[in-house]
Formats: sequence, C-alpha cells, structure tokens
Amino acid sequence: MASSFKKMDPAQAALIVQDLSNDMAIDLMNELSTQTRGQVLQEMDPKKAADLTERLIKKNTAAQESTP
Repeated sequence: MASSFKKMDPAQAALIVQDLSNDMAIDLMNELSTQTRGQVLQEMDPKKAADLTERLIKKNTAAQESTP
C-alpha cells in the first residue's frame, strides 16, 4: 500500500490520508520514508497534519520503549 503513495503526487496522497481513520493513516505514514511523509504532511490541512504528527510521535515512542 505504501508503495502506491510513494509514487503518488503528495497533494493527492494528502487528500486520501486525511480521509483515513487516524490509526490507518498512522500505520500508512510509518511505512513511508521521512521525505515522502514530510511532503504528504506539508500538503495536508495544518491541524490534521499536526494531529497525525503528534500521534506518530506517541506511537513510535511507545514502540521504542516497549522494545527490550
């Protein structure tokens, strides 16, 4: 799934990601490179991008803390 978004125009990808559930959007964004993720977030509504960024950070921090 993420490979399709990597090839997509960032503005088009942002429109799709904004309509996904938060959990689905976070899972998808975690599969993208930091460059692609940044391009997609840049094209999103700023409030939605900030919310997803906060959720991504929390999820990734929790995953790192649970890894021995």
